[in-house]
Amino acid sequence: MFCAGKSSDSKFSRTFLKKILAFFCILLFKNSFFFAQTQKINLGLSEEITEEKTVITILNALKSSNVKDKENDEDLILFEGSVKISVEKGQTKTVISADQITYSRKHEMLYAEGNVKIEQTEKSGSVSNINATSVLFNTSTLEGIFDDGRIVQADNNSINLPSGSTLVVGSDVFARNHSGTVAFKHGELTFCNAEHPHWKIKASRIWLLPGNEFAFFNAVLFMDNIPVLYLPAFYYPKDELIFNPVFGYKNRQGFFTQTTTYLFGRKPLEKEAKTSSDDDVSKYFNFVKPTKLMDQELQGIVLHNLDTVYKGDTANYLKFTADWYSNLGVSLGVDGVYKQKKIFSTLEGNFMLGFGNTIFQNSANYFPFDSSGTRHYESSNFMGVEIPFRYRAFFKVAVNEPFSLTLTMPVYSDPFFNYDYGERKETMDWFSYLLNNPLTDNTETTEQQKLDASEISSFAWDLTGSYSMKLNDNIKPYINSVSVSSFNSSINFASKSVDTTKDYLSKTDNYHLYTPQRKFFYPSQITPVKINAKISGTLLSFGTDSSKSKNQSVSFPVDLIPTEELMQQKSEEEKKAEEKKGFDFERDGLPDISFSPSSSVSSAKDFTFNLNYSFAPDFVSQFTYSAVGINTGSEFKWDRIQSSYIYLKMPVSIDDSITVKNNFLSMKNTFTFTPVYQTHPYLSTDTAYGGYTQTNINSIKKSDYSSTSMELLNSNSISIKPFAYYPVFKDTGLSYNTAIKFLRTKFIGDAENPEWDTLTVDPEDSDSITTHSVDLTLAAKELDGDFSQSLILSSTLSPQVPKYYGTLKLAFPFVTLTTETGIKQKSKTDKDWIKEPFKEALSVSLFDKKLNFTQSYNYDIENSRSDALKLALSYSGFQLAYTMKYTNPYDFDSAKGWVKKDNSEFIPYNASFAYTSTAKTFKFLNDKISFAPTLSTSVVIDFVRPTNSYFIFSPGITFKINNFIDISFSSTSRNDVLYRYVQGALGTPQRIPGEENIFVDLFNSFRFDDESLRKASGFKLKSLNFKITHDLHDWDLKCEFKIEPRLITTTTGTKYYDFSPYFSISVVWRPMESMKTEILDDYGTWKLK
Repeated sequence: MFCAGKSSDSKFSRTFLKKILAFFCILLFKNSFFFAQTQKINLGLSEEITEEKTVITILNALKSSNVKDKENDEDLILFEGSVKISVEKGQTKTVISADQITYSRKHEMLYAEGNVKIEQTEKSGSVSNINATSVLFNTSTLEGIFDDGRIVQADNNSINLPSGSTLVVGSDVFARNHSGTVAFKHGELTFCNAEHPHWKIKASRIWLLPGNEFAFFNAVLFMDNIPVLYLPAFYYPKDELIFNPVFGYKNRQGFFTQTTTYLFGRKPLEKEAKTSSDDDVSKYFNFVKPTKLMDQELQGIVLHNLDTVYKGDTANYLKFTADWYSNLGVSLGVDGVYKQKKIFSTLEGNFMLGFGNTIFQNSANYFPFDSSGTRHYESSNFMGVEIPFRYRAFFKVAVNEPFSLTLTMPVYSDPFFNYDYGERKETMDWFSYLLNNPLTDNTETTEQQKLDASEISSFAWDLTGSYSMKLNDNIKPYINSVSVSSFNSSINFASKSVDTTKDYLSKTDNYHLYTPQRKFFYPSQITPVKINAKISGTLLSFGTDSSKSKNQSVSFPVDLIPTEELMQQKSEEEKKAEEKKGFDFERDGLPDISFSPSSSVSSAKDFTFNLNYSFAPDFVSQFTYSAVGINTGSEFKWDRIQSSYIYLKMPVSIDDSITVKNNFLSMKNTFTFTPVYQTHPYLSTDTAYGGYTQTNINSIKKSDYSSTSMELLNSNSISIKPFAYYPVFKDTGLSYNTAIKFLRTKFIGDAENPEWDTLTVDPEDSDSITTHSVDLTLAAKELDGDFSQSLILSSTLSPQVPKYYGTLKLAFPFVTLTTETGIKQKSKTDKDWIKEPFKEALSVSLFDKKLNFTQSYNYDIENSRSDALKLALSYSGFQLAYTMKYTNPYDFDSAKGWVKKDNSEFIPYNASFAYTSTAKTFKFLNDKISFAPTLSTSVVIDFVRPTNSYFIFSPGITFKINNFIDISFSSTSRNDVLYRYVQGALGTPQRIPGEENIFVDLFNSFRFDDESLRKASGFKLKSLNFKITHDLHDWDLKCEFKIEPRLITTTTGTKYYDFSPYFSISVVWRPMESMKTEILDDYGTWKLK
């Protein structure tokens, strides 16, 4: 066993080293090629490049002087005291601050020492801050050597920084060359901008490369001062190969290489991966992925990232894909999307061809050949022709002008194509490939789960559209609209399994279970045309307006000025009014009534008449195919139709409406003629291929005949509102409604002898007169609706089952009262009348709706008994409710328990009290300390079966100290034996055995020293949760403790409750939350994750 394990480990190590060597060979090839291409370009264009000038600006210096360099015999300029110099070249600006700076014009070099600070702004907008002891800086090339310094970057395209974090890289010595590469010797990298960072990466060499590339060599990841991970070398290229290679391994398909070449457009940013396994090490390094797209330049086969941000669109593209799988084979494809607003709103399509073989399974292993070593290359069927590859294609085009039309056409050779070739990536995740186990899929998803999620069971070719004709104003309103509201033509495909009882597929090594040909698609239904159209207009329309000036202002050519006597008299009256004191109801209780003649003129419609029409045909045609008798896709025949179907509905409607005096009187009359035709012109009788038996045919024909009908329906509505011009009573009115079928057909025959009966109006037939009602509304509204009363009397008249109903509603500023009742005839045949229940509801809302009281009461008038009563009161989280019902009472039998009585009574049903605290946070010490208590509790008393009363108590609290610790606690307890504590006082002792003192019983629930007392207690802990999160700067220490009963079922079927706790301690790194260590007590089983 030990030797076997060692051999396995060594095999893994050899594979891992091979992959690393291959990785560095690729990088070496790429960089060598890129370097050669760059030199070619630079040599070829050197004469055309215009040298950018350097502008040096002295921003501040307390003292400046000329000094002589005796060794080199050159003049230098010395700046001393809070020196600040700006160096600008092109779009790059560098500001250097130091205690002292020496500048050489001859060599264009400056030397800064003492508290050196450099702020450099690149043309991409990113800002770098450098602190160093001393700096030697070339103002022409922007090269420099930095001593004992570090670079701080808050925005770096090469690093996916956590929110609020900065990139800090420092070393004893580092340098920057003319290309922008910064090299660190014995450097440290971290996101923690503290004097002593809580984590860091130490490396012999660290490079920040042009194009936002990043690399280090001989690196160790430290948590505080503890080394946790070693990487011999790392290079994350931001430049891309034009074909975007991706390498990896899948359990079933084996090793794979996927390539994607964009012929038009460009690759978008990679979405953040959602790994399914906590063991996936690659997710720890998501911070190295770019956060934005940069402009690119093609250099050979390399797409070189420039310093400017890409502002284009990635929605339109055309790309070519080529993939290879060691177990499966090869796939080739093209995918493109083009969206424009002029012609096509959407134009997209793709196709992929799979040249592969069947994958066989032996236990948990997958092989590209059978037990004899033979590969079985896959073929497929397209339109009855066998082709030596599998395929998938998709096409979609949509236009919006001059009509809306969308065509969608997917096609698959078999239901398993996506399972084999569908999962692809376009960005290589080197960490996932190098750091995870290279011989596993690194996922917890099983192959069966992958198959179930990706298998295609059906698809459809679909053409949908709509059209609304633009009409000339000359034909309006006679033709107001002509439209095709919906148009559809489709072919639906379904999948079917090959019959394995026959020899359609070889059963050697279970080939019939693994080949993708084990299922195939066939057209299950064709809908040539499904259309719904409409044309409508107004044949006649006229109306008259009457304009009456209710109140017109009187205008004078000259303003009228009152005499001095009138003015003096008015002044004396005003003085007397001011001398009056106290409250006078006539003066102060009632508002002044002022008469201000209005200059507005009200307009009313004396009479209007409209005669409208509409025609809305609906047509559907379908062909159905059966899968019976088809065992392969090639056996499908287009002419082997199971059934055909036609449906036609052509409703024609003419309606007229009359209004008098702005709806004082309104009438509407509608005639609708609706012919419906449904048939199955063809029904196959070939039962070997899904045909119908004679019994089924007769049933389908009878259904068609029953659906085929004609109907002439007349709907009438008359409404009168006699007080339409009085705002208080404007809703008062009387309405009369009818719906009468003047002509209709009814099928009375059978499938062999179809026969319809033509029916006319029958005043006694409820199917002839479907609506016959009169409604009276008496309503009044005052003070903008604060006071309102309404009485609605509705009646349903013969030939419908007669019913008379009334509803009274009274509304006041804080109170609303509603009552309703009625009478009705039992049924069409039973002429006896029964009384509807009397229902009453009252609601009171006070103190800005904080205090609410509701009451409802139902009384069964027919049986002269109360049916239900409910009272509820709520205020600021408190809720109190009491319910009575007409129900069966129960008696307690010591042997049988509660026994239901035969006779029902109106008795107290239950009462409840509940409290839920409002969310409130208390803060202290300048909001540094806060706590938020919560409480939810309820008591329910069952008056019918008192032993069912219960109590729920759920307290909670969250305590926080800013940037230090968060503590949260919550629990839920339930007591189902409340009756036990009062049964002695009620004279019914020992109905529930156990402790009858509630306080002793509560204490016993905490008797962990005596398990029998604790289990006998009525207070049962349903859940207990306790969480602590301790802020460790870049880290979070999280502790969680949870207890709740779990119902466990053993292998023998026995069930029991388990109270094992769930406990975990984890340390989570904020920059990479997936990087954590967790100790877990999973209900009694300790785990280290």
